[in-house]
Amino acid sequence: MESIDYKGIAELIKRGEVNYVSFVMTPWHLIGAKAAIQFLKNEGVVVKPLIISEPHPDTGFSVIKDDQYSIYKLTSLSSRTPILKYISFLFWCWRTSAENNAQLYFANPWYGKFKRLFWILSSYRSCFKILIFEEGIGTYVRDYYSIRHYVKDRNILQLIQIKVDLFLSKRYINTGRIVNLNPLKYEFDGRPSYNEPAIKMYKRALNIEPVQLNEKRIVFLTQEIDEEIYRVVNDVSQFLTSYGMDVYIKAHPRFPIDTSKLTCKVTLVDHTVAIESLLKSMGTKTVISFNTTSLVSLRYLYDVTTISLLHFVNDNCCQGLFNCQGKFNKWFESSFSNLVLFPNDINELRTILGA
Repeated sequence: MESIDYKGIAELIKRGEVNYVSFVMTPWHLIGAKAAIQFLKNEGVVVKPLIISEPHPDTGFSVIKDDQYSIYKLTSLSSRTPILKYISFLFWCWRTSAENNAQLYFANPWYGKFKRLFWILSSYRSCFKILIFEEGIGTYVRDYYSIRHYVKDRNILQLIQIKVDLFLSKRYINTGRIVNLNPLKYEFDGRPSYNEPAIKMYKRALNIEPVQLNEKRIVFLTQEIDEEIYRVVNDVSQFLTSYGMDVYIKAHPRFPIDTSKLTCKVTLVDHTVAIESLLKSMGTKTVISFNTTSLVSLRYLYDVTTISLLHFVNDNCCQGLFNCQGKFNKWFESSFSNLVLFPNDINELRTILGA
């Protein structure tokens, strides 16, 4: 994977070799970046893409290759931001926010990242449009768009930058310079509903076609995993295999599985690729997990049955994800119970599966 910094990105833009730059951290982000490309093509734009992989702060780079596009590794900057030039750039962004003659496109999750845009466009200002794709299920937690959410984990300069990003992003949304490609949107009852135009772009990016589904094949998606989660995975996998079902386990890209802790026969799936990319070749009808993004995305992309095992987990025994996400888990169930099934025990799971 070739490295590139902001100066290198700027040079490619100046030379006219690139007019679309996307920043991705996960395999799901990569699909979102491709959905944004499909959107632009649908608008008649001749896309010259550059896809940049960013490292996760804990586990490094998850996106290192792709069959369709070259992936570049973003290198960090060592220099400090020149404050006066940066303020001038922000005022320019504000003054030109109503202009709608964009020839340059940036794509990333959450909202506009204007400090990053400054480093790329500081010496070559060009009207741009921002396309927002889904980060994950956290995209729909409204608190994440409030500065209060970040107070505990950020210093004062980071908080100011987030405030600037949120403020300008709101302005750009109002003027049409930010395009929302999140596959879900909020309705008045607080529950997310389908954003059909965005979902259409995701399906095009994945080249989804009707496939024959295998009712005896089940995919189990793991997340951050500890002894309690291994217990649930093993208990449920044993139950499924006892009814003649083939269990495929796919680990989270950042949390590989220790196969020595699996107690029954299962098939492991490549954990470095998004399940949304793999499912069309697997032909499964049912996907099981806990509170992962894929339980929702696979529902609207493939219309498969998705099942959450949150009620199977003893929160008091968990050391990682579930030990600190009780509030999030309740939100997940209340928000997506119209899309995801939440059995309370093995008997309800048996009924759902018709076992």
